Amino acid sequence: MKSFLATSGAVALGVAIGGAVLYGLYTASPIRWVSTPSGSVAQIDYQTFISIMLTAVTVVLAGLGFVVAVLAFIGWNSIGNRVSALATTFLKAELNDGGSLHNMVKDEVKEIMYGEIQPVDFDYEDDEQTETEQK
Repeated sequence: MKSFLATSGAVALGVAIGGAVLYGLYTASPIRWVSTPSGSVAQIDYQTFISIMLTAVTVVLAGLGFVVAVLAFIGWNSIGNRVSALATTFLKAELNDGGSLHNMVKDEVKEIMYGEIQPVDFDYEDDEQTETEQK
């Protein structure tokens, strides 16, 4: 509900700003669709009208694309920062003594260090020494 109200407020603000801009353009424009109090009427042909409308649509879409690009850049940076903070927190917690990642790394290090070492057969050496002493 909170995000809906925030979105509704943003839309209302956008409509208000857009209406103010259009009113300002209408009052500053020499083209009138109805006669003015002085009686002068500006005529506009179909081709000019279509050109103006297509230009307006293009400008609105370009502005919308720019806003979306800025929001995407901000959102991407926000997501990256949040993921980095969460990963750092997770790794600090798991690499402490007793953490599952700590135990796994410790076991792997032991396996790498001692995995290829063969046990020494002390019984064989003792038997060999006694045989040489007996001879």
